[in-house]
Amino acid sequence: VCPGQWELTFGSMLPLALLVLGTPPPSASPPLPPQNCATSFIASSEAGLRLALQCSMQFGRANIRIPEDTTINLTGYPLLAAEQSASLSLELPVINIAGGGGAAIDAQGLSSVLVASRVSLYVRGLRIANGNRSCVKLHHALARFEDVSVEGCTSPDHGGGFFIHHSNVAFERVHIRHCAAALNGGGVFLSGEDSFDSSLVALHSSIAHCSAGSFEES
Repeated sequence: VCPGQWELTFGSMLPLALLVLGTPPPSASPPLPPQNCATSFIASSEAGLRLALQCSMQFGRANIRIPEDTTINLTGYPLLAAEQSASLSLELPVINIAGGGGAAIDAQGLSSVLVASRVSLYVRGLRIANGNRSCVKLHHALARFEDVSVEGCTSPDHGGGFFIHHSNVAFERVHIRHCAAALNGGGVFLSGEDSFDSSLVALHSSIAHCSAGSFEES
């Protein structure tokens, strides 16, 4: 959250918006061949999770489950959920990612964890950890995160935990811990060309032990 810009009040639903100009395009992960595609997956490895996300772009939807007590370690590239088509269709690909108890995705400090663009995304029951250049980047997306913890994420500029650009996002029981950004928004950073381009609604969620520059969020 950026100091002096807006204040999060958790425990009741509150729309939040922030103006910040300029943002880099999302990073791309290596492409995978379109094989063994389906719309429902159990993903217990990095390769399986990447394939599931790629198939979601092919079919326009995917239900992905990460088994309980499974940690998927990324090896240098963020997970990419991005509609690449130039189509002006109002129907966004719908991606549901659910974790069993103890499920986690860990970027090991090598990359962002998840970059989502022009999709409808629902993530629940996961620990998201150790992202470099933000844990989660959302560009022109609709997203809901439920029962998610975000930990140990950093950014060399804005948004250590979440970087939200031109997106509408909802948190329910989302807890962001020990995240940092060199400039603004150690926990969460909202970006857009005007103050209504991005929004965040948060319920029963928290940010703790996060820092932006010399400012600590609690």
